[in-house]
This record gives sequence, C-alpha cells and structure tokens, in this order.
Amino acid sequence: MSSRKHVVSLNLETATDDAVEAILGARERFPAWIERIRPQKGPMGRFHWAIEHTRDASIPSTGYALGVMEMMGLFDEIVTDADRREGADWIMSRYAGNGQFRDPVLLDRVSPDWPKDRPWPSPAMLESANGYAYTALIRYGAKDLPVRQPAKGWLKTDGWEGMLAFITTRDIDESPWGEGSQAGRMCGYLVREYQSGNAPIEAIVSAVKYLLEKQDPETGLWGRPGLPLNQRLNGAYKLFGFLRCTLDLPLPHADRLLDSGFEYFYQPDHDEKMHSCSEWDALMVMRELQPLAGGTRAEELKKLAADRIVKIVRLMQQADGGFSATRTSCTTSFVGFDMAPPILQGDVHAGIFAQAIGECVDILGIQERSRTPGMNRRPAEEDADLRRRVREAVLESFF
Repeated sequence: MSSRKHVVSLNLETATDDAVEAILGARERFPAWIERIRPQKGPMGRFHWAIEHTRDASIPSTGYALGVMEMMGLFDEIVTDADRREGADWIMSRYAGNGQFRDPVLLDRVSPDWPKDRPWPSPAMLESANGYAYTALIRYGAKDLPVRQPAKGWLKTDGWEGMLAFITTRDIDESPWGEGSQAGRMCGYLVREYQSGNAPIEAIVSAVKYLLEKQDPETGLWGRPGLPLNQRLNGAYKLFGFLRCTLDLPLPHADRLLDSGFEYFYQPDHDEKMHSCSEWDALMVMRELQPLAGGTRAEELKKLAADRIVKIVRLMQQADGGFSATRTSCTTSFVGFDMAPPILQGDVHAGIFAQAIGECVDILGIQERSRTPGMNRRPAEEDADLRRRVREAVLESFF
C-alpha cells in the first residue's frame, strides 16, 4: 500500500535510484515476451494480444504492442526493417476506403458474450479499432496516409455541426470514462475541421465551455460525486488530450484535482485493485497538473512517482515479461472484442503500464538514466493560434 505516510517518508534520491533500477530490470525482461507474441507464420510486423489469445494478431493488438515497445525505449532494438515494411503493407491491405480500416480478425467473429439484441459491431467499436491502424502506421513510418474519418453511424449529421452536437450531448456526469472518451476523441476531429478551415473558432469554444462546465469545482473531477474515484479520474484523462495537450489551457481547480489524484493512490486497497487503465490515466492527469498547481505538493508528487514505478514493475510485470491488467488476470477484451482467456499473463493492452511509468519518468526527469523516453508531450506548433484564440474566448468565464 502506498499510504501518504509511506510516500512522504521516502528519501527522494534513494527512491529515484530504486525506480531507475526497476525500469532497467523491466527492460531486460521485456524483449523475450515480445518475441513470444509474434506470429510464427505470415507477414512480419504483426503481434498477438498475449501468449494465450482467442484471436489471431490484429491491428489493435499490433498497435498496442508497438506503443509499449516505444515507451520501454526498445522500439528500435526490437522492430526490424522487415517489421516496418511488411507490417505497414499488412495494415494498408485492410484499408476499406473513407478513412476506415477493416480488420477481419475482429469483425468476422462475434464475441461469445455479445448481446443478441445489439448490432455487431457498434460504431464505437469500429472507431476505437480504426484508430490503432493509424497509430501503428505512423510508428512504422508510413507516409501519405488516408485522412481518418469518424466511423459510419457514430454521428447523426456530418460535418462540424454534427461533431459539436455529439460532444455536447455526451452524458459525462453519468459516464465520465466512456462518454468522456467519446467526447475527447470527437474533439480531435473538431480541431481538424477548424485547422482545415471547415469549422469556426466558436465551435471549439463551445466544446471547451461545455466540458469545463461539467467539471466539479469541489474536487476538480468530472462525473457525479457518487461514482468511483478512478472513473472520475479516467474522465479527466479522456478530456485532457483536448483541454491540456492540444489547447494547453490553465485548468480550473487544478490544485483540487491534484489532491483527488493523491487521494486515489492513497486508498488502502489501491495496490490490490490496481488496473492498467486507471493507473496510467491518474498519473497522466497528475503529470499534466504539475505545472498548474503552483508547486503544491511538488516533492510529494516526485516521491509518489518513484514509488509507483517500483510498485508497477514489482506487482504487474509477470514471469513471461509482459504486464498484466490486474494482479489476477490479463486484459481479456478490447472494446467488446474478446482477445484472451482470463488467466494471469502479460498482454499488450496492459502494456500501458509502460505509459504510466512514462508519466513518472517525466515527473522525475530520469529519461536518460532509465533509458526510456517518457511521454515527452509538447503542444503542436500548428495549434498555437488556436490556443491563443480559445484562451481569449474562455479566460473571463473560467479563469
């Protein structure tokens, strides 16, 4: 358990040394697992979900695998020229037009527990799966990619008006994780429409105002107070890609949201219930709050980051070298697609523990020592004018 008493009592220098040692050890054990999730036949550059899996190598499983290799600082050591070439060709062979990739491994077999009264697959499933085609192709260095479009059936009307209507009708109060995820993703499309000259700045401002009005001023969180704390932090994470990483907004109630993050990690049963998604999401939120909280609890955050690195590696990296989603099982499904049996083993989705480690690496500034890149997020230069105009429009209302 990472109680506050334990964390604040740590010697920061010693804790950081321990964190670096943990990361270096995890890096040594990781490559052998990656080789065990490579298919034995077929094109190079594909990866299974886990050693024991229920579907063949898919585009999302490959996308997740590439992501964790990158975050462990091992991408160039593991990925070969044949992986890059054949992997990109394999993904492009699944292109179905209109900014959509169709992966038969996912779509041609209905998951065993899928409700019989629901159409297969849902637009949200298609949207999530499609995104990993683009991230994998970018990591493989592919050029001239087709323009990504929202999945068919996701929007009621086309264009920026439909996107804004979608964002401002998400029930973030009741579902900050799920509905927040959909809103955050659609905000990315809306920004692209603005940058292309197809949407007015007022559309971006309206989306920002809607999302900020949903924030709880008492805690800085999103979602109604009765929801589990991890889900409310998940909601913050889902919106930070837009509010912080794209727009670099000075978030209201940053100090209270940072306190909520500490509260989450200091729950007595946190380590027993640790989950890959919630661990990364909470640490990303706290990392993004680091420059906004005016130095509040700055050293405590560094000590927490060092402690979380050690805990993640010790508790979640399995004997096979991969990370598991929880302490009892791998990640068994991906947005409704069954992917692996419920056994304790490493899986590519739980590899997002490497992203959680990356947030901590950034907090501590140990990229060189740990031989990992950290998250290394910087606002895009092409969004500078957008950031200025949005700040001017919302500054008086929220800041």
